[in-house]
Amino acid sequence: MRSKTIFTFASGLAALTLSAGYMTFNMSVVEDSKTWKKERKEPDPDTPKGKKYFAQRKAEEEVSALPYEDAWITSYDGLKLHARHYPNENAKRIVILCHGYHGSVAGDFSFILPMLKKDCEILAIDERSTGESEGKYITFGAKEKKDILLWASWMNERNEKQLPVYLYGVSMGAAAVLMNADQKIDGLKGIIADCGYTTMDRIISDVQKAWYKASLKPVRMALDFWCRVLDDFPMKEADALTPLSSAKYPVLFFHGTEDRFVAPYHTKMNAAACASEHKELYVENATHASSAQMSPELYEKTLREFFAEHD
Repeated sequence: MRSKTIFTFASGLAALTLSAGYMTFNMSVVEDSKTWKKERKEPDPDTPKGKKYFAQRKAEEEVSALPYEDAWITSYDGLKLHARHYPNENAKRIVILCHGYHGSVAGDFSFILPMLKKDCEILAIDERSTGESEGKYITFGAKEKKDILLWASWMNERNEKQLPVYLYGVSMGAAAVLMNADQKIDGLKGIIADCGYTTMDRIISDVQKAWYKASLKPVRMALDFWCRVLDDFPMKEADALTPLSSAKYPVLFFHGTEDRFVAPYHTKMNAAACASEHKELYVENATHASSAQMSPELYEKTLREFFAEHD
């Protein structure tokens, strides 16, 4: 009788854990999750938060209005992927932009793209399942990193002037470009990572702590099960630390000191793991993905010094 009771309890606990993992999968990996579709109230425009919000929105609208050429490729697993190509006859380099989780290039690079447009040819990609790119799941870099390699190849085929190439990511895009730090990419001179995380497991753990006040490892193990079953990727593939330990390219790290979405310790860990030449800039008082908005002159100066050193 006791054995039967223990078995029943264990079975129930396992079912509950799997269910929690599935719920986490739907909240975090499924692109059209209702968690991220909620309308959020706009802040008071007269408050510091409101002024920042509306300045960002205006910058996003201006970037969205810039002329571009559509670019398309097919991913290794058959998805049609889209990017915006911004040619520049006076370009000194090519920069491939990779936006963040549930993000967009116009949103995540609203203050950065105008800095780059002065003397860069830009390829701004829509990550799988976002923008005009096909897909149902966000894989935290596990599959996005492979898409980035295909885009780099696409761009290199059109790089007639043999311009230096840079990968540039914000948030999840930053993590994804760092996941390619150990790959051989023709023409690549450096990687720029703004507020990127270390691993999918660690960033999900951070979210658990914020929402539930506890790091729930069994639930993350169940999440990994659903990632493997439903979208054929293990969470361990979304890992920036391992490739950074064999990094082939110089890396420039940015992070805001007041980032509450991806805590600055992620960049500190990534930088500590980085085997190649690298530099870190922590922007005071900047929240998630807002370093370029908070300190535009310092941000651009640091960016241009990196280009000047590695072009």
